[in-house]
Amino acid sequence: MLAFYTPLIADETEQDKFTAIYEAYYPLMLKIAESILHDPARAEDAVQETFLYILKVLPNIGEPESPRTKALVCKSVSHAALDICRSRKREQKVVQDLPEDLPGPEDIAARLERQDRMSRLNRYILELPAEEREMLELFYFSKLKAQDIGALYHISTKTVYNRLHAITNKLQQRMKGDEQIG
Repeated sequence: MLAFYTPLIADETEQDKFTAIYEAYYPLMLKIAESILHDPARAEDAVQETFLYILKVLPNIGEPESPRTKALVCKSVSHAALDICRSRKREQKVVQDLPEDLPGPEDIAARLERQDRMSRLNRYILELPAEEREMLELFYFSKLKAQDIGALYHISTKTVYNRLHAITNKLQQRMKGDEQIG
């Protein structure tokens, strides 16, 4: 697949940089996408979408092996996979048939309650400061190790765990506060 991309790059130095990124991160990108999508074919689509994005921003990328490049690659493939996941959910809603046995009122109420909780949690995550949101994304969605996240932010692994703990506590307290009000 690399042969598809390199003719799109005019500068030989940029071709070498792209090749190094492709060879260094392709397996990691595929692993991240598969962990989000649980579908190898769609994961491959997410990785390819990410490489098309990387082509666009290639002049702005520094060293291929730098932590910053790794973070860019991981975040980009996570976003691409989540976009595919969202579009797949929209497709399923359109095509979905009625279930054979319709759920009872209790099941519907429980499902609505879960959806409401997830919606609030997503909203609270989006309201977090960018660095906290990115750290959650890298750890929980991209499955990056705390040690790697620490290297990206120039902090210790223990500090990563402490910050993740503080962020999740903040989210839990906000959710509990809503439940007490409602």
